[in-house]
Amino acid sequence: MSLIRIISFSYCIFLGCFFTYGQDNQLVRVSKYTQNDGLSSNHITKILKDKYGFMWVATQEGLNIFDGSSFQVFSNQSAPKRNLRGSYILDMIEDEKRSMIWILPSFAPVCGIDLESKTIIQSIEYQNENQVSTQIWARSLALQNDLLWIGGLNTLSAFHIPSKTYLDISEIRQELIALGEFNISKIHIDVFGNIWLLIDDQGIMVLNESHELIKSFSLKELGSTRKEGKLFFWDIVSSNHQVIIGTRWGSLGFATGLAPQDIKHTTVHGSQEENQPIHTLTMISDTLLVFATSNNLYLQNSSTLQNWKLIDENLAESEFTNIYQLYFDYSSNLVWLGSSSGLMSFSFESEPFSSITKSVENRISITHLESLFTVDHRLIYAGGTNGVYEIDMILGQIQILDSTKASSLVFQGPEKQIYVSSSKKLLIIDTLKKTLEEEERNIPDDLQGYWLNAAIVYSDTLILLSSFEDGLKVWNTRSNQVTNFPEDSIQNALPGVMHMNNLFQSNKNRFVNILTGNAIIQFNPIDNSYYRYNIINPNTRISSSNFMDMNESPDSYFIGTYGDGLVETDKQFNVKKIYTTQDGLSNNCIYRIFNIKDEKMLMTTNKGLSILDLKTKKIKTYYEGDGLHGNGFEQLCGYQKDNKIYVGGPGGFTIVNTDLLSDSSVAPILYPTGITINTHEGEIDSTHLEMSSFTIPNDAFKTTLTFVSPDYKNPDRMKYRYKIDELSEEWVELGNQNFVDLIGVNPGKYHFEVIATNSEGTDSKPLKMTLDFLPKWYQTTWFKILLLLLVAGLVYWVQRYRMIQIKKQQTIRKEIANDLHDDIGSTLNSLKIFAHLAQSDTNNKSHIEQIEESISEATVGLRDMIWVLEDEQDSVYEIMERIKKFASPICMAHDIEFVGTVNATSEKPIPKKIKRNIFLVAKECINNSVKYAECSRIEVVLAYSKSKLQLTIEDNGKGFDCDEITKGKGLDSMEYRANQVEFNCDIQSRVGSGTITTMQGTIG
Repeated sequence: MSLIRIISFSYCIFLGCFFTYGQDNQLVRVSKYTQNDGLSSNHITKILKDKYGFMWVATQEGLNIFDGSSFQVFSNQSAPKRNLRGSYILDMIEDEKRSMIWILPSFAPVCGIDLESKTIIQSIEYQNENQVSTQIWARSLALQNDLLWIGGLNTLSAFHIPSKTYLDISEIRQELIALGEFNISKIHIDVFGNIWLLIDDQGIMVLNESHELIKSFSLKELGSTRKEGKLFFWDIVSSNHQVIIGTRWGSLGFATGLAPQDIKHTTVHGSQEENQPIHTLTMISDTLLVFATSNNLYLQNSSTLQNWKLIDENLAESEFTNIYQLYFDYSSNLVWLGSSSGLMSFSFESEPFSSITKSVENRISITHLESLFTVDHRLIYAGGTNGVYEIDMILGQIQILDSTKASSLVFQGPEKQIYVSSSKKLLIIDTLKKTLEEEERNIPDDLQGYWLNAAIVYSDTLILLSSFEDGLKVWNTRSNQVTNFPEDSIQNALPGVMHMNNLFQSNKNRFVNILTGNAIIQFNPIDNSYYRYNIINPNTRISSSNFMDMNESPDSYFIGTYGDGLVETDKQFNVKKIYTTQDGLSNNCIYRIFNIKDEKMLMTTNKGLSILDLKTKKIKTYYEGDGLHGNGFEQLCGYQKDNKIYVGGPGGFTIVNTDLLSDSSVAPILYPTGITINTHEGEIDSTHLEMSSFTIPNDAFKTTLTFVSPDYKNPDRMKYRYKIDELSEEWVELGNQNFVDLIGVNPGKYHFEVIATNSEGTDSKPLKMTLDFLPKWYQTTWFKILLLLLVAGLVYWVQRYRMIQIKKQQTIRKEIANDLHDDIGSTLNSLKIFAHLAQSDTNNKSHIEQIEESISEATVGLRDMIWVLEDEQDSVYEIMERIKKFASPICMAHDIEFVGTVNATSEKPIPKKIKRNIFLVAKECINNSVKYAECSRIEVVLAYSKSKLQLTIEDNGKGFDCDEITKGKGLDSMEYRANQVEFNCDIQSRVGSGTITTMQGTIG
C-alpha cells in the first residue's frame, strides 16, 4: 500500500470520515456479484488477482475470471482448453515466473492455466503411495520458487516444475507419519522463505528453505488447555514481522525472523465475539488486518488488538455472514470477500462522495429532500416532503422533527437561528427540544402564508427571501419589518419577480442576483435599485430562460438553466460559451452550482453531477455508481460549507469532499481478450493477452474482437471507441460495449485500434492489432491469373477454331473451285466446241443433242455443289435423299431396282467435306454399276453410329476379278475421295457374284 493511501486510510478510520455510529463500528459500501451476474456458483472458495489485473474467483462449481463486468468460467462442462476434471476448486496460486495460475480441483489433477491465453496448458498427476489424484483429498497449494507444494489428507508432495519430477521429501513425510493420521489444511511460504504446514488437530510445523524442520508447535503450545473442541486451521497470512492464522479457536499470532529462534508464538486472541472461530483473514498493511467470524467482519490493529466492526451500509440487502475468503488488492485498495452467497468488495480508500440514505441505528430512511443546511461537521438539517430531518453524522442517527409538515427551505439567520419554511409557515428549529417552534418567536406575519424557496442573509440585519407566489421579500430583523417587492405593485414594483427560482449574492458588489424564468435581475436592497439582464445566445440570437442558479469566478458568471445547459458570461452578462451534454454535461437541466476554490464549478442536475474544470474547460460527470445517493437532485437542495458540498434530492443526499476530487487519474490498461471467427464449418476461438496480429481464414463470415480494461470500482463507466484506418478515419463510439463485430470485410490487411476511457475521462494507451483477412479462393491472385490464362486460352482456342473452320471452308471452296474448273469448266468447254460445230454444221442435229447433254451435266454438277454448301442438309438422311435423287432416274431408265437405306443412331452433322466425298463416291460407284455390271439391283446403305460412318453400295451384277482388272480413272477417283477425308475404301467383287463397295471412317 502506498504512503498516500495509508495516510488516507488512517484518516478515514481514526478521524471518522465515514458516516459511522458507535465508537467501534465502521460503515462500508459493498458491491456484490452472484450467479445472476454470471458467477458460476455463489459459494466462493478462493480469490486472487493476477499480474494483468484480472480477478480469479474459485468456487464449488468452477473457476471464474472476472474483469469487473463479466465472468469467464472454467469447469468440467467447459470446452477442452478450459475444461477442469473437477469443478470444486479447493485452492489456487499465481506463478508469476511462468505467467500461470495453478489450480487444485477436488480429487483431480492440479492444472496450470496460462495467464496470457487463458487456457489449460499443464496437468500434474500427484500420488501418495498407491493412490492417484482421484483418490487423494488434497487441500492446499504453495509455490516456493520452482517447487509446487501439494498438501492434504495424509499427503504432502513437492513437484519440481521445470523437470516435471517430484522432490524426495521422505524425511518430512516420516515426521508427519509419526503423528498418525495427518491432515494438512494449509501450506504457506512466509517472507523469509519458511514453509508453514498447518495440520488440523495436530499442530504446526515450520520448515526452512532447505526443507528441514526448524520449528514445531503442538496443540498444548497453541493453548489447547484453554480451548474446547478440535483445532482446525482455516487461513493464514504473513507480513515482515508476523504470521497470523485464522482457526476455530480464534486467531493465532507468531513473531517471525530469519533465524529459527525468531519464530515464536506470541499470543492467542479472538475477535470482539469471544471464542468465535475466524474463517478467513487478510493483511491490508503491516499492522492492519481484516478478518471474518461466522457472523461478522472486523478490522483489527494487530499491534494494539483494537477492533472495528465493519457494517454493510446497505443493511437491507446483505450482512457480513458466512464469509470464507478474504483478499486485499493493493493496487485498487479493494477488500474482496467470498461467502456462501456470492462475491463482494469494498474499499477503505477515502472517496470524494459519501451518500446518506438512512439511519444506521433506527433504520429511518430519507424519502425526498427539498433543502439542506449544515450547522457543523456533525449536525445537518434537511427539509423534505415528509418533514424536517435532523442528521447526526457522528452517531449515524436520523430523526424526523415533524412528519406532518412538508418543508421547502432551511436556512440560518443573522443570530444563528435555524429557520424552516414549512407548510406555508416560517418556523424556528429548537435544537434542544428537537421541535419546530411557531409561537413567541417574533416572526412577522408578512412572512407567513407563503412557500419560500431561497434566502440570503444580507449584512447583519437583512434577510432576502424569494417566494414562488408573491415576489421578493426583504426582512429587516432588527426592526422586524418586511418590505415586499411584488411584480405589479405601484410602490416597490420589481417587474418579472413572480417566477423567482433562486437568489445569488456576488462577492464583488452589493447586488443580489434574482434568477427568474426569463431574466436575471440585479437588485440592491439598500437603495432598491435594480437592473434587468436578458441572456442572449450570440450565435442564434435566442434568449436563454428558466434560470435555476448561478455562481462566479474572478472573470465570469456561470448560470444554470433548465434545458439550455450551463451559460458562461462575462460580468456584464455577455455570453462567452454555452456548455451542453455535447460538451460533457451529464444533463442540460442544471439545479445548483458551487464554486470550488475558483478552480472548478460543481453542478447538480436531474441526472447526476457535473464538474467543470475552469482551466482546461473539461467536464467530468458522476453518477450513483460513483458513490452518489442517486442520480436525481432537487432544484434548491444544496449547501456549501468549508471543503464540503451537501447536495440532495429523492432518496437522500451526498456529501462531496472537494479536497478528494482528484484532477489526475491512472490510465486504464487495455487488453485483447479474444478473437472469435464464425465460419461455415464452425467457430474458431482464440485468446491471448499479448496478441498484436491475427490472420482471418478465407471462409470466415463474421469476426468478433473482444477487449477489456479491468475496472472493479466503476466498470459501467468504462467506455470504448475504435477505428480501422483502412475503413474510416473517424472513431466509432462503443459506449461500454467491449467487442466489435466485423462482417463482409474485403480481403487485405487492416489496422485495428481501440481505446478505453475510465470514469475520470482518462484514456488508455491505444491497443493496436493487425488483421489479415485472407481472400476467398476466387479472390486470390493465382486464381485471377489462372482465370486470365483460361480466358486467353479460350479466346485463342475460339480464334484457332475459327481459323481452322475458315481453312476448311477455304479447302472446300478450293476443291469446289477445282471441281468447277474440272467438271463445269470442261463441260462448258465442250459446249463451246459443240456450239461451234453446230454453227458450222447446221444439218447435224447430234451437235445440238451434245449441247443439251452438256448443259444437263453442268446443271447437275452445280446443284450438287450447292447442296454440299447447305448446312441444313448435313445429315445422313439428306445424303441418302441426294443419292436417291441421283440414282433413281438412272436405275429406272435401265430397269434396275434401287434400294436406299439409312441405319443411324447419331444425329451429329456430317462435315461438308465428308458429305461431298461420300456423295461423289456413291455417284461414281452407281454409275459404274449401271454402265458395266449389267445388274438388276443396286442397294445403298448409310450406317451412322456414334462417330463412325459407313457407306455400302452393293449390286448383283456380273462382277469382275479384282486381281486382273486394271484400275481406271473411276476407281482411282473413288480411292482419292476416300483418302481425302481419311476414310477407307474397299471394293469386293467376284465374277458372277456382283460387287460390294465399302467406304468407312471416323468423324472427329
